[in-house]
Amino acid sequence: MTTLNIDLDDSIFQLLNRTAANLGKNSFDLVREIVSYYLEDVEDMHLANDALTRLEKGESDVISLGELEKRLIVDC
Repeated sequence: MTTLNIDLDDSIFQLLNRTAANLGKNSFDLVREIVSYYLEDVEDMHLANDALTRLEKGESDVISLGELEKRLIVDC
């Protein structure tokens, strides 16, 4: 595991500690969890943006939920 040192404003540090205590976690575990969730969200936003770009360029098609369900059933 790699160690990362960060500087936080006092108010953010206090909020972090209060939130961690309210959740029954230590602040280090909470920061790891927050970073992980944030990075997953950013990755999802990039994937969605890429899909939208392909759709706008006509490189991808839109299908109905019914069609998606049919394709998924056939593939199973």
